[in-house]
Amino acid sequence: MLKEVTIEEHFIQMSFDIRSLFPIILIKPTLSLIHKKLQHDKMLKDRTEWKAKNIVNLIEICTEEAHFKDFEGNIWTQTDGTEIGKSISGDIAGIFMESYEDEFVLNPKKNKFVPIFWKREVDGVYCLWQY
Repeated sequence: MLKEVTIEEHFIQMSFDIRSLFPIILIKPTLSLIHKKLQHDKMLKDRTEWKAKNIVNLIEICTEEAHFKDFEGNIWTQTDGTEIGKSISGDIAGIFMESYEDEFVLNPKKNKFVPIFWKREVDGVYCLWQY
């Protein structure tokens, strides 16, 4: 992908990692985002008989409680975000981050310094800004 990008002298290159991505995901707003995406998905009925509301309900059940054991053998309940290691957590985080990027990072109405190039892979980001 970077072979297609010309990095000019007046560009700023940045690479960073989103700290603790899965635990910071706001579940209720992200479930609303998922519901909206599913409602607007014209191909959903071709892939499943399930309605958007039913899929979101199932995702909510999958994210209700997360328990883990620490190195000392103590069992904890995770109260925020999505569970690290759960197969659905990456997809939920991706939907949350895509919405955040569209609203705050890539939106010229809310951000006068929109990046020239932005690529995120789970919690790692590479971007170019022009100054």
